[in-house]
This record gives sequence, structure tokens and C-alpha cells, in this order.
Amino acid sequence: MTKEKITIAVLTFIGGALGFILLQGPTALNNLQLLPDAYVQVSNKMKSLYFKDSTWSGTWSASADYEYTYEEGDTSDTDIIINLSVEQGEAHGEFYSKSLCEAAPMLDLLLIDGRVDASRKLHLIAYEMIGGKRRNFIAISASLPSDDDIKKNITTFNIQSGITDTFPTRIRLKKQLNENTEAHETQEYCLTKKWAFIKNELERRDASPKSNH
Repeated sequence: MTKEKITIAVLTFIGGALGFILLQGPTALNNLQLLPDAYVQVSNKMKSLYFKDSTWSGTWSASADYEYTYEEGDTSDTDIIINLSVEQGEAHGEFYSKSLCEAAPMLDLLLIDGRVDASRKLHLIAYEMIGGKRRNFIAISASLPSDDDIKKNITTFNIQSGITDTFPTRIRLKKQLNENTEAHETQEYCLTKKWAFIKNELERRDASPKSNH
């Protein structure tokens, strides 16, 4: 196509677009303005589908329910609870465990952030802000569950803890489909442990001999 024909084609397109806008008026302009927003919405939806946001999001624990028939070993014997919200592959949430606060009473819960990578593997870090600085304590990872586990809403999580060696390195947890109060109950338990620890430390400090200067 020659330069002159290209110019004519471009001018024809522009003229047609202007004519369309003049005929349709504000409706056409509004639709054109909505295109970027529509693209973002479609893009976000595609990301959510690709990264399996709905598969990962939810409260994961070892508690069973009666929606499925479970076999022994389907879930692990652990008190770990992972509460996750995943949007377009970006993960946030909380990590709860009675074993955690028994080993470190000041940690009534840990915050979670992370992501789902291109292979749809989940990578999480459980951390706490201490003295204005972030301290990473636990690394968590999981691959997409098998078809059989998906039917049971069960996922295997790999755990690497820097706090206590009482945590298993591999746990199988179930996503709770119904309202679950375990996380709240665990945090209440851990808060009780935390305040008892603080009280004991204050009493120990007050009881210690004061040096004379």
C-alpha cells in the first residue's frame, strides 16, 4: 500500500469515527471512556481465573465437616489455621496456632502476605511487625491440589518455621465451607497467654532486687 493510500485510509477512519461520535453524541463518548475500565475489569477477572483465587481463598484448618466422607489421614493432626484472601494472585491473611503462642506468647497471630506464581504455586510468608520492623517467621508453600483433593477442599501446605520445631513440615488442611470460629477462638486463647506472660514478666521485674546507685 502506497503512502497516499495509507493516508486516505487513516483519514477515512478518522472521518468515520467523528461521524459516529456526532451521530451518537454523549453515548459514544461515554462508551469510549469506559473502555479502559472495562479492560482492567476483564484483565483482573482473567488473572483471578488463572491464579485460581477462589481455590486458595478461605479459612484452612484440620477440622472436618460432614459435607464429605473423610478417610483417616485426609487432614493432619495440627492446630494450625491459615486464613487467606487471594486477589489476582496476590495473597494476604493471618496465621493462627496455639502451638505458636505457647512457644512465643507475644505472638497471638502472624500476618501473611505472598503470591501465586506463574505455575500456580502458592508462596506465603507469615510475619509480625516488631519495634516498627518486619520479622519473617514462617515460610509456607503449596501446589494446586489434585482433583480428588479439590473435591474434598483439601490442600497440602509445606511449612518452614523459624520459631519452633514443633510444627510439622508438611500439613494437609481443609478449606472450611461453613462459618468457622476456630481462628477467633485460637486468637482469644493466645491473647490470654500473651497477657499472662506480660503480667508474669512485670511481676518478676517488680520482685527483682533493685540495685542501689
